[in-house]
Amino acid sequence: MLKRKFYSQLFTREILPDEKDFISFVKAELLFRIDKMKEEDCSCMKCKDDLKKFKDYFLKLKETEKANCY
Repeated sequence: MLKRKFYSQLFTREILPDEKDFISFVKAELLFRIDKMKEEDCSCMKCKDDLKKFKDYFLKLKETEKANCY
């Protein structure tokens, strides 16, 4: 997977791809954003699309991690 820097809403700082626990930061950020969006319960298409995108990406990360364990 392509690693890119991103601004974390959870940690309120930029996360760089060369950080030691980059994948853990990504997973934590995804879970934070998913939870936040569920709480807000916005019905607009952008929020629905973003929520689906975040969930799909989190599942993809879990599958990749599981495949790398074996």
